[in-house]
Amino acid sequence: MFSKFYLSKCFNKGLKTALLFFILNIAYLAGVIYIVFYREPLFEKCKLVVAILTTAVVIADSFYLFYVLYKLLQEKYKLKMFLHKTVAESDILKRKLFEITKKEYKKLPNGKTTKIVEIAYFDMVTGLPNKLQLEIFFDRLRKDVPSHFNEIAVVVLDIENLLEFKTVNLYSLTNVILKDIGYKLKNELPERSFVAKIEDNKFVILFYDYGCRDLLLQYIKIIEEIIDGKWYLVGEELELKSIIGVAFYPNDGNNLFEILRSATKALEHAKIVNHRKIYFTSNEENTKFSFCISLSKELKTAVCKKNFLLVYQPLIDLKKNKVAGAEVFLRWINPQKGIISAKEFMSIAQKEGMIPEIEEWVLDTVSQDIEDFERTCTEEFFISLNVSFLDSYVVERIFSNKVLTSYEKYSDMIVFEISQQDIDANLSECLKVAEEVKQKGFRIIIDDWCSDNIAIDTIRYFPVDAVKIDNRCIETVVFDKSIWTIVKGVIDIAHALKIKVIAEGVETSFHYKIAKDLGCDVAQGFLFSKPLFRSEFLEFYKKHENQLMVV
Repeated sequence: MFSKFYLSKCFNKGLKTALLFFILNIAYLAGVIYIVFYREPLFEKCKLVVAILTTAVVIADSFYLFYVLYKLLQEKYKLKMFLHKTVAESDILKRKLFEITKKEYKKLPNGKTTKIVEIAYFDMVTGLPNKLQLEIFFDRLRKDVPSHFNEIAVVVLDIENLLEFKTVNLYSLTNVILKDIGYKLKNELPERSFVAKIEDNKFVILFYDYGCRDLLLQYIKIIEEIIDGKWYLVGEELELKSIIGVAFYPNDGNNLFEILRSATKALEHAKIVNHRKIYFTSNEENTKFSFCISLSKELKTAVCKKNFLLVYQPLIDLKKNKVAGAEVFLRWINPQKGIISAKEFMSIAQKEGMIPEIEEWVLDTVSQDIEDFERTCTEEFFISLNVSFLDSYVVERIFSNKVLTSYEKYSDMIVFEISQQDIDANLSECLKVAEEVKQKGFRIIIDDWCSDNIAIDTIRYFPVDAVKIDNRCIETVVFDKSIWTIVKGVIDIAHALKIKVIAEGVETSFHYKIAKDLGCDVAQGFLFSKPLFRSEFLEFYKKHENQLMVV
């Protein structure tokens, strides 16, 4: 573009005129100096003429300068308009190429694509889809947002220091790295993702139908793990760092251009904030992400120092109105945030592989507390422990614990609790673990059995002793008689199979009445008591041992 400007007529003409003016000015200046210093009498006679000529030369130079500036600006404007026209024509050509290749976007019998399709749709270095194919996929994907999933996450990934290596004759090596990164992103990210390369060192990943934001964070961490760290190629050591910006459709824009702009802004924020490599368009998500990172670090310290405690919530026999057992809840004692519920940190503990150590501490602590429960409570009293049956090694971990090596003495008092969600996620694995637990003489309770739907297959095939339904189910039956009939019928089926039904989340006398009318055997909730420390629980038990619970 600029070479055309330097070869233009305006530039050549201006250059020649400038040289002519320069020579004339030098000649005139030399003449004036000669007259002033060597022809003083003549200068005295021609003062007025010299002044007039000097003024004329200055005016001529000024006019010429303004004329040249005007022409330069005019040429700059023409050049700018030419550049815009070229960009527009390039976009038109790209669209025409898209129309030409639209019907060609099919694989040939030999499994290879035509060259025109490769050029139009794919990045030549990595073989990944390019921005054009990204636009097509996004437009097709966003039609499913209202019906199949809630949003699309658009992740812009920048390999911050890769350009540094291109300046030290490692360009070919960086292409190898980019190709390797593209391959790993495509193969290690979940199936419901789309990876494209849009610039020299920038990738865009679309995530859709990913369930929840917590899972999205895990996918983003996978991206970090793929890129961050040292790369070794042909004796060269390169250390790469990823920076990520995240935006969401439709919250951050109505089309791909707007979403990419939002994600790129988030990326720029991440570059400014040195301690952050991932940045969201949403302040709420940024806060949550920072909280998770800080919580993860603090939790690792807590696991090492065993900064936990156990609390026990009473389970009430609805027929006898007496305490039948207790469910164990784990709490984390955080010096800054206070006491934190297990719901807030167990998912992080699971992702970071801390569950075995926490389980061991819980079992050790429960075994110490059991001695007090055995002295105070009746033989029918039981303690319920929450365990994930998705891990096939859970039985080995639990019963290899030094406390439960002689598990026979605890089998009557300890009951293991598993969630219906775990069963729905992997029925065969959970069934295998449940059978092992039953073989050792322990009872099993299914938690959240009636939260979303009534899982008949669970009580039909699972070796279960009791099931739990929550107050959402209890509240729903009040407003729909048909649901009441179904729930009451299923509870009767459970009783026929000698399975007890526990109503949890009983917080009002209304919940209590419905639970009794439905035929539930046991109830727990804040109506009776909040979770208590061991000493508080034992006091609560003694108080109601020979006295019926007043509701």
